[in-house]
Amino acid sequence: MSAGECVAFIEGNGGTFRQIIGMTVFVPLSVCVLTPTIRPLSLARLLFTYVLALLPLLITFDGVMALFRMYSLADLEALTEKLDGDVRRLGRASNHRGGNVMYLIGWPAPLAGG
Repeated sequence: MSAGECVAFIEGNGGTFRQIIGMTVFVPLSVCVLTPTIRPLSLARLLFTYVLALLPLLITFDGVMALFRMYSLADLEALTEKLDGDVRRLGRASNHRGGNVMYLIGWPAPLAGG
């Protein structure tokens, strides 16, 4: 932001138990259902999705680990508290589906006298 640019970080996951269950149930099912629609369809993709089941397992693992690596609002506040003069706004907003979206928006402070 020292170059006069704005920044926005938006995270739609909250790491709730419901999201972890969704990640472990619906993601593997989605991978299995949607794999035949990915082009070009290859024998390797079918092998790793259906026979060895590596793709559903690895994609699910990656998604669950991402939920646990998320920053909290307190972490984001600590990371941005030293931005002297810059304006920032962080909080949570409803996603209108029973969850929350966490956001951090920052922009340069207006110049003095301008």
